[in-house]
Amino acid sequence: MAYRGFSKEPLVNEQLVRLFDMLWGEKSREFPKYPQVIGGISALWRSKDGIKHNVSNITELLKAYEKKITYDIHIEGKIDNNPRCLLGYIPAKREASFQVTASTEELANKYIGYVKEMFPYKEIPIIFISYANEELALADFIRSIISKWTENKIEVFVAKRDIPVGDNPLKTMMEDKLKNAQAIIPICSIKSKISPWLWWESAAVWAKDKKVYPLFTNISPSNFGAPLTLVSQGKDYFVKEEFTNTLITVCKEVGADAKTSVLTEEELSEYEKLRNEYSKPETSAKVLASYEKLETTQELHKYSFVFEVENRTQKKFDDVIIELYFPENYIERKQWDYPHLRSSIPEDMPGYLCLIFSFSGLLETAKSQFISCLLPGKKLKVFGEDGITRLHYLMDHIRWDKRFQYEVQWRVYINGGAPQEGNIPLDSIQYF
Repeated sequence: MAYRGFSKEPLVNEQLVRLFDMLWGEKSREFPKYPQVIGGISALWRSKDGIKHNVSNITELLKAYEKKITYDIHIEGKIDNNPRCLLGYIPAKREASFQVTASTEELANKYIGYVKEMFPYKEIPIIFISYANEELALADFIRSIISKWTENKIEVFVAKRDIPVGDNPLKTMMEDKLKNAQAIIPICSIKSKISPWLWWESAAVWAKDKKVYPLFTNISPSNFGAPLTLVSQGKDYFVKEEFTNTLITVCKEVGADAKTSVLTEEELSEYEKLRNEYSKPETSAKVLASYEKLETTQELHKYSFVFEVENRTQKKFDDVIIELYFPENYIERKQWDYPHLRSSIPEDMPGYLCLIFSFSGLLETAKSQFISCLLPGKKLKVFGEDGITRLHYLMDHIRWDKRFQYEVQWRVYINGGAPQEGNIPLDSIQYF
């Protein structure tokens, strides 16, 4: 029979000796030179570089263990008619693997019980971090804080995003961690909103009745939208109290209370650096919103919305994301589902359609056509008859009467930074 378990803390010397005595007996602390020939116990430990060190008694093993130079420990063998036992122990992971060969199942379970007493936990809790590619630094910061606060009693898994096609071991590892995660922290941003990763990973954890703890960056929960916001309220990554409280709560939820919950001066400095990098309002772009007439009859006018972003810096933009809110009843086409442009109905803005455009989502052929528009002094025309996408809207007598109730709103994100916001009255982009 076999067992694998974890201890709450690394074992101290007395616990390791006690476990040895329960499995092999106090009289077996001296190991014969050739146990495979004459019967008995053998033990070794390996250093981090993989070098094996055989020991002749339990005292030698304990000396190495006390110096914290043992990456792992292996003890195996049998004495007289007792069961044959094999114990493997990795102190840094607090993990034990145990095999026992006994004459009866009852006796085997008795010996497994000795190991369970020291290693009662079936697994180390896993917290899965979901994020957009460009925000890996935010995920890594969470990992480092939780690992330190809990003294590595929680495995914080940051999913690898650049998994090569056909690389099954990496893909299998990610899916295994996701399947066994006790909680997930999705980093919700304008970037991750249009990424399929965050939705899929969060749903996979939530579907197993596990906890979801969103942290929002540069986007409100209402603007981020369903379905994620329907299952969890979430907090703001860049409000320090909300950030730390979220991490404290998720640690407690998975059964590993934080030993401390205070950011050091160095960590606060790193936190502020991340805030400046990911939450600094971007003013390097000039936005132009206007319209063109397409068709005009006595009963109906048809227009084309024009939206341009001009680079006012000395560097090429790496990416441009636009969050556009347009009055739903006026827009001609309401369903958009392309890699670079998607539509949704915002819950907190009844009567509007939300369109999210991402330059990085364009197909490579389209990117090469418009990439020069990201250069300094150039204009990227996202919407327009000669732009990337045509966005048509209509005005008739019925809709004309309600035009003063609406405006077109937008948020422009340059290189994933905080948004530049603006709006224009609907009445100003029509002439009926």
